[in-house]
Amino acid sequence: MGVLSGKQEKLHDFADFLSIYYDQNIDSAMKKQAGNMIVKLFSSEEITIPPFIPGVRWAGNPTLTDLLKNENLPEFNSTKILIDSMAVREPLRYSGESLYKGTLTFSTRVISYSSSDSLVSERVKMEAEMLAKKIDKTFGSENLRVWGVFLGNMKPAKPD
Repeated sequence: MGVLSGKQEKLHDFADFLSIYYDQNIDSAMKKQAGNMIVKLFSSEEITIPPFIPGVRWAGNPTLTDLLKNENLPEFNSTKILIDSMAVREPLRYSGESLYKGTLTFSTRVISYSSSDSLVSERVKMEAEMLAKKIDKTFGSENLRVWGVFLGNMKPAKPD
């Protein structure tokens, strides 16, 4: 699997898990698991994410932690996050000991559903840091250092 396809998978997982997390019809245990899976996709819970989801109450420069707070859930019954048009803006480059960084661009659109209507947001171009870094992983009784691929800070995409 190449870096782009690995990042595409991470972005699609982020969209899918966030759609589950924001669905009012899903029980709290499943939402909690979706929130945990979202956190594992990123390099830190303190990465920044721009306000791109209608109906979510955003303040300041929101972090992943802010995105997953119950008081910040959208006002809609469910929300579907769609991601497409992914491309590598900056390929992975060595950025220090056991760390490579790059930038991925993508478009996102959000469909929010209420009991009587749906709202489709405009397409928003965004970019996300992509990081490859060495992490400790346990295999049985062995602890090995392996490469992990993560998403980092997100922001509106720079114009081409």
